Amino acid sequence: MEKKAKKKLIIPIAVDKKYLARTLLIVDFLVKLIEFRGHHFGFDINDQNIIKILDREIHLSIRNVGKYVTNDDSKYASRDFVMTELLCVQMYEDTWNRKEWKDTPYSAIEEKLIRVMAYIELYAKYSHEYHLELKESWRKQAIIREQEIEKQKRLKMKKGN
Repeated sequence: MEKKAKKKLIIPIAVDKKYLARTLLIVDFLVKLIEFRGHHFGFDINDQNIIKILDREIHLSIRNVGKYVTNDDSKYASRDFVMTELLCVQMYEDTWNRKEWKDTPYSAIEEKLIRVMAYIELYAKYSHEYHLELKESWRKQAIIREQEIEKQKRLKMKKGN
């Protein structure tokens, strides 16, 4: 019998090697904070790691912020993508609604982690409430459609008699 490998928690990290130690400290703090707040890690339908908060699936990632610089070495005008020393924590539920927190000259990302967690929790709460309202709206629309279908059937039966 073949033994299945257990899925492991993986938070996407895309940072330069010299910032890895700092990034791992941030990830360690976030994981401990998320678990302390009573939330759980899991996997979405694509086997990507998610944070489960109020039945919402929140993705989290950490990366270096990059920028484009003009390449003057070439006789043709070109730009190169260069990583900066700035780190960015990113969260999203769907691919189109991302929120990022970055290092700034005035405050490091480590100082913002509590605010990041608070935002994620509030976002999950509002998203949960929105989806409950949406499901209720769909349920009411389905009832109205069923009533319309029944009404149409009764009208056809009356016309047939």
